[in-house]
Amino acid sequence: MGWSNHPSIHPSRAQYVSKLDGDKLRDFVYDKCEGKVSRRKIKFRLVAEETSAAITGYRHNAVTPVATAKKIPILMSHHIARLNPNFFWLGAGEVDLKVGFSASDFIAAYGVHTVDCTVD
Repeated sequence: MGWSNHPSIHPSRAQYVSKLDGDKLRDFVYDKCEGKVSRRKIKFRLVAEETSAAITGYRHNAVTPVATAKKIPILMSHHIARLNPNFFWLGAGEVDLKVGFSASDFIAAYGVHTVDCTVD
């Protein structure tokens, strides 16, 4: 999906021990949209369960950014991209199912945007 379409849904991934920084995420999306959207209109929040299911095709507690119903950009914390060993777990579309990925392979395979998006 091109950023010029100003997508309104951006799944973001951060480690459980990290806190997302909304200002950093907003600035990243603003830059990707080349300033065509006001910073004040870019807001991050959880979407309703029904909206999430319609966009991703997955139910509550089973959402994954892989093989979603609609193509959406994936944002990932730069800390995950730098993990050593280069491996992380991700939800796999079922409540009790996880899948492990090499961070570098996941980024390459799914066109993930790595973003400094956490409070350090």
